[in-house]
Amino acid sequence: MISVNSISKQFGNNCIIKDMSFNFPDTGFYLLLGDSGSGKTTFLNILFGIIPFNDGRITVDSKDYTGKVELTEISEIAEYITQDTFFVSYLTIQDNLRMVTDDEVKIQSYAKRFHVEKKLGQCPDSLSGGEKQRFAIIRALLNKKRILFLDEPTAALDESNKREVFSLLRELKSEMLIICASHDQIATQYADDIIHFIKRRNNENDSVAGKTNNNIQKYSSSNFNRTSKSNRKSIPWLIKWFRFKTHRERFILVSFLTIAICLTMFSDIPERKINATKDQLFRLNVLPVTITNHKRWEDLDLPADGIRQVVLNYSASCPDGNENVDLDNGMGTLPQYEYENVLTLPFSADEFMLSNRIKYGTYFTSTYQIILTYEMANLINPTDMESLIGKSLSKDFYGLGKVDLEIVGIMDELSENEKAYMDQYTDNRELYSDYYFINSRMTEKLEHNESFYYVTRINGRRVYDIYFDSYSDLKKYYDKYQSVTGSESDYLFTPETGITEGKIRSILNITFPILLPLAGLLAVMAILYYIQIRKMEYDHKHQFISVFEYVGYDKSKVISNFIMLNIAELSICMVIAFVLAFSITALTNQINRVLCLVPMVIFTYNISCLMAFLFGVIFIGTITTWVQYHRVRILPWYEDLIDTRDLI
Repeated sequence: MISVNSISKQFGNNCIIKDMSFNFPDTGFYLLLGDSGSGKTTFLNILFGIIPFNDGRITVDSKDYTGKVELTEISEIAEYITQDTFFVSYLTIQDNLRMVTDDEVKIQSYAKRFHVEKKLGQCPDSLSGGEKQRFAIIRALLNKKRILFLDEPTAALDESNKREVFSLLRELKSEMLIICASHDQIATQYADDIIHFIKRRNNENDSVAGKTNNNIQKYSSSNFNRTSKSNRKSIPWLIKWFRFKTHRERFILVSFLTIAICLTMFSDIPERKINATKDQLFRLNVLPVTITNHKRWEDLDLPADGIRQVVLNYSASCPDGNENVDLDNGMGTLPQYEYENVLTLPFSADEFMLSNRIKYGTYFTSTYQIILTYEMANLINPTDMESLIGKSLSKDFYGLGKVDLEIVGIMDELSENEKAYMDQYTDNRELYSDYYFINSRMTEKLEHNESFYYVTRINGRRVYDIYFDSYSDLKKYYDKYQSVTGSESDYLFTPETGITEGKIRSILNITFPILLPLAGLLAVMAILYYIQIRKMEYDHKHQFISVFEYVGYDKSKVISNFIMLNIAELSICMVIAFVLAFSITALTNQINRVLCLVPMVIFTYNISCLMAFLFGVIFIGTITTWVQYHRVRILPWYEDLIDTRDLI
């Protein structure tokens, strides 16, 4: 099967093997015996195509090689087993064997034959050296190999295990060719033939000491039994690597990412933060519009996109009774009437977001009713506010005269967020004790009152409150239809900012320049931690990736699959981080909404920014992983062997 004809090998000026010839038949147990450094391992490495030789010729199955045996060809019929053995450490021994065959019957049969069937469920690190050697041989048999090259297979074993391994090799010698390098004299009791190796001196010119067989026989040509696993799927075995890994590194990575995402949500740009606060926390839904030139809302012919109700604002529209006005082309003073302390609400409770905050009584049920603020009711009757329900207050209104209004409801004390909602109606919270609410059915009676429109100090100005379902709808309408300021304008939207918006801006002006860079820093830290994890894996992964190549898998496909799974793992960690971040931020926003801890939405969701964060981390992680693992493509499994074994 293998014929060696006058080969030599030098390392620099040191000649390790010179003019060596020998013929190995199809079967048998041949022992390469000698001390360390005598050339045994070099000879095996030459036969297996790991290293080249200088002179001579080697013939394998009638195929001649000069200079170097072709590793990819010899590895299809031969297995190279060292004292260290190549196994995937995170897989059980049974899974390691399944990597080369799906035949469970054969796996069980060989395991029973070699008396290791009870060890199939264990991981390689839990096995003894002798058990590992037996499983390495079983794998070679399952892989249909016809030649075994063994390099010091019993070096780390005690005498009992040594004899077990050599006895096993003696049993197999009738089935395959076994070439074993060893310095152990016990092996001589089991070998069919022994080739002695003696350590040579530098520049020694005489032939290598040892037994030489000059009858180099030519064996009939036989096709290599190609059993490459290049088409096998490595993904199922690689997935187990990710299951095998500890959860600590994933926990730290997810924690970094979660904090970075939360900070990204916290450090949104001020304008978005303010809009989100108005929409989600304050629930603003009123857009005032000032109409001039003695026109009404219906005269503007504006679309009704998303508008729920239009309410004529009494206090903002009626003439000021404290100033001189144009009375039939003559200046005069109007009589006193209710003016600044009257707030107009929609008749329907659905449009007023605080209608559920009525402490006593109900919302409006008819036209001539009022609702008192908590502060006003407390001034009238601090000991029994509820007794005010059903009583009447007489008020004088412009264009309506003296009206008896039934007290139908009393508002509860408002939180800071609710007071921010009320900023839509007044910018002076200190006067809440004087405020009361009328409804839009009363102001409808003034819609066609000519004096209400023409007796005024500001060019027929009227103010309407437009109600929407949400601030988002309000903002869309405002952005789309806001008037162009100038003398030609008939209307001008005037969304209220309120004192709360000023507070938010002052907070964000301080925090935004700090928190956004901090979010970026944490994102960088998360990526650096991910890179460090990948580097640690790179330092330890080469051996188990080499095992895939060692047992016949296409290494480039294995690495590509491993990169893909790493990217999938990072993506999963990102998804988990996003879910955690959204859960944490939503809960925090809800707590803040209830307890009014800060006067703004703490976390907002800028989809563009979050998507940029997501894909940025995955992109950087992908590039980093690819660069690190790409290096493995040029490191064949036998380089791991050379790095850890005596070359000679």
